Amino acid sequence: MHTAMNLKLKLYALTLGVLLLQPVAADVKVTFLGNEGVLLEADSGKIMIDGFIQESYAIYDGLTESAGRQLAAASGPFSNITIALASHRHFDHFQPDPACRFMRASPSTLIVTSPEVVALAKDRCRAFAPSHRNLQQVIPALGVPHQVKRNGLTVEIFPLSHGSGKYAAIQNYGHLVTLGGMTVIHIGDAAMDSKDFILANLQNRQIDIALIPYWFLVQSSGRLLVEQYLNATHKIAVHIPPKEQEQVRQILAKEMPQVLMFDQRMETRTFTAGQ
Repeated sequence: MHTAMNLKLKLYALTLGVLLLQPVAADVKVTFLGNEGVLLEADSGKIMIDGFIQESYAIYDGLTESAGRQLAAASGPFSNITIALASHRHFDHFQPDPACRFMRASPSTLIVTSPEVVALAKDRCRAFAPSHRNLQQVIPALGVPHQVKRNGLTVEIFPLSHGSGKYAAIQNYGHLVTLGGMTVIHIGDAAMDSKDFILANLQNRQIDIALIPYWFLVQSSGRLLVEQYLNATHKIAVHIPPKEQEQVRQILAKEMPQVLMFDQRMETRTFTAGQ
């Protein structure tokens, strides 16, 4: 009897040990804020990209009214944000006034972005932004991403062209975020130019979630770039003008039915590593 009991205990201990050795599936929550604004959340913390968009701008939405109040107070989903990022200075991606209000309410949040965006913030937040220790500008070189690490979160920041002509000089940054055992890419208003993606070495990266401006997805040339450099397990279309939402949905249903779309602002989807 004792022998049988000991055998059962040994088997139980062995089974428990095997279970403990198995990797625990991690989740990443993606909350759509509007336009290209997203909030990424895992057990290790939160990262916001292009979320300082309280007001609508041109043909694009800003935050909902309630979300705008929460951003200003760094409350609700905007509480305890570890890192905030902005791809570039255009007002559909970064607005200095809500950024100033947020910085006052959440001084511990690390804000990392381009010199152009930092200049906008300092101009509007003259009382405190110039001495704000957690407002940092970076200038990553081509082919040499700037890496930010904080509280178990990792961000690689790299330049991507915004386009030609009057857009050529704009500092537009892509971001590769690692959290919850997953890698998420956000490319701002990247031009459809393979040279930039090659210099960023994206052809050799394993990406779990790609946040892709819709114009890459509705044109055959853009879809080819997605397959080559942004071929993530989960692809999400962003930067869609509200009035074009249904039209884009119909095109994607025909051409790229695996691509996801958010139906409304503050909608959240959860993704699990390895799935």
